[in-house]
Amino acid sequence: MGGVAIVAAIGVIALFGSSTLPFLAFGALAWLISVGLKFAWSVPTNTPVIDFLEKKFPRTLSGPASWAYIGLLTGIFECGTVLLFVLLQPMLRAANWPEALVFGVGFGAAEAWVLGLFSLSQASEEKQKKASELILAITAPVIERIFSLFVHAFTTVLVILAVQQSSYMLFWYSFGFKSLLDSIAAFGHLRWKVLAKPSRIWLMELIVVVFGTISLFGLWLLQPA
Repeated sequence: MGGVAIVAAIGVIALFGSSTLPFLAFGALAWLISVGLKFAWSVPTNTPVIDFLEKKFPRTLSGPASWAYIGLLTGIFECGTVLLFVLLQPMLRAANWPEALVFGVGFGAAEAWVLGLFSLSQASEEKQKKASELILAITAPVIERIFSLFVHAFTTVLVILAVQQSSYMLFWYSFGFKSLLDSIAAFGHLRWKVLAKPSRIWLMELIVVVFGTISLFGLWLLQPA
């Protein structure tokens, strides 16, 4: 996962030039702040909110409401933080296409790097796994980070264009797209117990691949002629 971050960062700097390096750094900073704020909110509130929903509503409603709540937190904190960065930073409001894209890559690469560092702390446990389980433990997160990075880049560029073009429907596209993906992930972990079976893990990764592929197509559509 750390390798995904390094390759992505080096790749966009090599492609667009060192002048875009500040945008890469701003993207990484935006991710750190957004996730810090999301954790500060989620740690004390997620369990009480989910418990409340389970007590007040039948299972058929409490489950989807809980998954949607977790997904909305991603939209609120990640897309919301990017929006504040763009509104408050003239450099981002005036960003051209390569600069906006590099900002988005920085956002996604920061996540891949931090998760890669976290995975190193689990390295001793991974050594105890069977070969098939070890391959899954290595390949699945890498695939997920690659396509998640595409999602981050796409949704971040949408927010920048929303401000630049005064078309805030683009922001809501970004918000909805990212919230939907994390709502599905919440379903996978909370209800489907995705980590229990390799087949479930790969199905969830396929969903991430679909969202990432849509994001790549979206970036292709958004780029100026």
